[in-house]
Amino acid sequence: MEGVGNSTRIKIWSDKWLPKSHNHLVHSPPQDLPAEANVSVLIDQVNRVWRVQTIRQTFSHAQAEEIISIPLSHTEMQDELMWGCSKDGSFTVKSATSLARNIEEIKRQEHKASCSGESNGRWARLWKALATPRAKTLCWSACRDALPTYVNLYKRGIEIDVICPVCGGDYETPTHILLDCDFATDFWGKSPFRLCTSNRRQRNFGAWCHDMLSVLNDDQSGLLVTLIWGLWGLRNR
Repeated sequence: MEGVGNSTRIKIWSDKWLPKSHNHLVHSPPQDLPAEANVSVLIDQVNRVWRVQTIRQTFSHAQAEEIISIPLSHTEMQDELMWGCSKDGSFTVKSATSLARNIEEIKRQEHKASCSGESNGRWARLWKALATPRAKTLCWSACRDALPTYVNLYKRGIEIDVICPVCGGDYETPTHILLDCDFATDFWGKSPFRLCTSNRRQRNFGAWCHDMLSVLNDDQSGLLVTLIWGLWGLRNR
């Protein structure tokens, strides 16, 4: 990842320079600026501050705020490569080992969940729901983060803006589409369940869905699954 110095070497859309975004890349498409523009055009070089108005007009809300929050050097230091897995951007064997262990642990947990999901009854509640097979399959895919969201399409190599096109407030993931987007919160608030999905304890859609199904009977589960299917359809019509 590139660390921002005098910003003359960093390309806005082709270099990895955002500290928090997926893959550290800008996902908003080039609009008023050339596709090969450097980050330097986003900075007032005299006062060494971000050109806030230009940034907010050019990028999605989430990435604009991320860019503005990046501290700028008041000296003409060169841009430099930074290691994205340590707090100070320095590569260490310890941080690389920690990253490798975290990746292995994530893979282990995913494998464990995949192997045990059917036997511990979590998926059984979904398959018993009184809903169409199509609706249950979509819900199952959403729980496994396997829907063709913008983020997942980007992970598959498709160059696309991953920010939600409806609210522009976050990345388009199953959790955002089905729970966090303004459209989704309004949908659930007006549904027969009268849910407030913005005030929940579960971090992702899969955990939320499983918790909901665990307290509903088959009829109620069917209604929930059908509403999830309907919400996805409304977002993609």
